[in-house]
Amino acid sequence: MSTGELPEDVVAYMEEKHVKVILEEAFHDILTELPEKPLEFLLKAFEKKTTLRLMVVGATGSGKQRQSSLLAEKYGAVLINAIDVFKSEIAKGTEEGKILESKLREGNEIPSGIAANLIIERVREGEAANKGWVLSGFPQTRSQALRLQEAGISPRLFILIDVPSEVAVKRCTERQSDTTTHDNHQIEDAPASPVMEVDPMNGSDNSLESIMRRWNFFEARKDELIECYKPFLVRIDGSRSTETVFNEICEQVDSRFVSV
Repeated sequence: MSTGELPEDVVAYMEEKHVKVILEEAFHDILTELPEKPLEFLLKAFEKKTTLRLMVVGATGSGKQRQSSLLAEKYGAVLINAIDVFKSEIAKGTEEGKILESKLREGNEIPSGIAANLIIERVREGEAANKGWVLSGFPQTRSQALRLQEAGISPRLFILIDVPSEVAVKRCTERQSDTTTHDNHQIEDAPASPVMEVDPMNGSDNSLESIMRRWNFFEARKDELIECYKPFLVRIDGSRSTETVFNEICEQVDSRFVSV
């Protein structure tokens, strides 16, 4: 029976008590764990505290990394910055790392299989699995999203931060960089360096052409991501201040879950 056929008071109750969210989570956990005794597994799962699973994506200049960091801190979740995962693999000197390094240096799209497998491994690590996680900057393409879904990795919320191109350009060009350590010191609302973003169209400069190339890459694939994560989608206007954006995201998180 669809909710359209249910009495209004029942529909209101389901919305108020987050029944849909609870059932979706139970279904997700079953598919992820594939327990031998599903009913027993669910009964135990319902007794546990709900863990946070957020994906935060957006074009270059959207401020997604800053928001991800704030969210992880507020809710006690593990921050998983996808590009940091990739950089770690590169530092290990593995074959996968060499491929990633080559693609990132060339500004080409990174292989979805390699990228997704590294993220899946990180998400499934004990701390992230127990505390919950905030995944920043991934996925950015439909193929990456499908890889995650095939592995049973889905968010409680898929937060897409929209930012107009003129705002993205302004933020990126105003970024300050420490030329000694190569660490980026962000002004308010500015994104991290494009090298620090999971951006297949990655560039090493903040020229207008480079910024717009990265911005256009994400925008061209945004609708595909929305289609993949429509049940979990929250769209946020990222052109506003860090505090305003953060407060709105937190309202969405707090209103949708029984406990986090």
